[in-house]
Amino acid sequence: MSSSPPTSRPLRALAAGLLALSLTGCGSAEPEAPQRIFLVTIDTLRADHVEFLGYPAQTTPFLSRLAEESAVFTNAFSTASHTTPSHASLFTSLYPDQHGARANGQSFAPGVVTMASVLQKSGYRTAAFSSVNFLERLRPGFEVFSAHQRTASIYRPANLTIEKATRWLSRQKPEDKLFVWLHLFDVHEWENPSPIDRKRLSSYDVKSELSRAQLLDYAREHHGLQPDEEATEELLLNALESYDRRILFVDSQLKQFFEEQRALDGAGESLWIFTSDHGEGLFSHGYKGHGLELYREQLHVPLLVFSSKGLGAGRRIENLARHIDLLPTLAELTCSPLPPSQGLSLVPLLEGRAELDPARTAYAQRRPVVEEHKGWAQTPDELRTVYDLDYKYIFSSKEEDQFFDLRADPLEQSNLFEAPPSELERYQEVMGAYRRVFDSKEVTSSEVSEETKAELRSLGYVD
Repeated sequence: MSSSPPTSRPLRALAAGLLALSLTGCGSAEPEAPQRIFLVTIDTLRADHVEFLGYPAQTTPFLSRLAEESAVFTNAFSTASHTTPSHASLFTSLYPDQHGARANGQSFAPGVVTMASVLQKSGYRTAAFSSVNFLERLRPGFEVFSAHQRTASIYRPANLTIEKATRWLSRQKPEDKLFVWLHLFDVHEWENPSPIDRKRLSSYDVKSELSRAQLLDYAREHHGLQPDEEATEELLLNALESYDRRILFVDSQLKQFFEEQRALDGAGESLWIFTSDHGEGLFSHGYKGHGLELYREQLHVPLLVFSSKGLGAGRRIENLARHIDLLPTLAELTCSPLPPSQGLSLVPLLEGRAELDPARTAYAQRRPVVEEHKGWAQTPDELRTVYDLDYKYIFSSKEEDQFFDLRADPLEQSNLFEAPPSELERYQEVMGAYRRVFDSKEVTSSEVSEETKAELRSLGYVD
């Protein structure tokens, strides 16, 4: 990249502000902390496949009804397009190059403070229920961590993971303060249905007023899906059907779990956060998966916040929101000390009393590329992106950089890097600021165990 001239003062201040570690805690007024907090992450769920964000098929009837009583963030984004680094950023409000969990099966760097640790110190009993085993290395701060132990199946379906959580919750006292993380992996496996999966999902038919052909036309126009010699129209339709059916299955299991837990709510507030760790390609940009790219379909995630006390009810919030903002949000709501953090609390938006700085940006990076990962040998470059709701800049260490005008090109189809608008220089400077900070404070990633490598191989992550 060529050196950039001085940028405007607001963006220069933004670059400095984003990289300064926040140490603020709860606000001046101490709210009554939620008694029970539920964090639900639906693995590999891209935002544009949920009804409450405009999808024309009924993939999320439960969550869509709940959205009417919740705060819905329409522009929420992950910090990584891969499971472990994304969750690690959500739990720490740090970027992968800071918390050290850059790839699946890795753990946090020494000294990193997590969401579970913060809430545990504030008196919460903390429990995690994951549908895969390789996330167990994100255990710090969780008193209980129930991960799927690989036997006959490569992951634990949503109903069984929820059953584990329900059993643990039934043993807790009514007065206990609880933080529960629920991780559901079914959608991730849309391309690899086992015979057991087919039987489980056979009764889940996704209803739509559109015909299959009309749905494909919608996906072309709104999601950028395009058939080619390999991805025929029939293949694309089958992919949509398989993906959407799994979303509907997870939604149905969450409906039952939510209703059971709401019936047990006492006088205290229960707070529910529903999101995804990352999205999925589904043939947008000619790519089916997620870990390789940093386009919108990999990073845009649903984010729904429900409070039994009505916090944020009925709000559709268009501001840029990021996973790294969730820890500061919970710290403020529970009046817990906030560790070094890159995020900003979303409480002002939930309460409708303020808006976030419109000049803020989001940052994301791809996991490190190594030769053993499928399909990555030809693209062993570093890939990072910085963006807001107007423009997006993708830096590549070996390939051509990319720059998109999101206002005119929300699907990121037209790369303007060769003939960029003047705004490109500003985003290059912000990217440069991130890279200088991360490169100057290198964090060593942990090794991945042989057992975890075997699990990742069974899930299709490595050869």
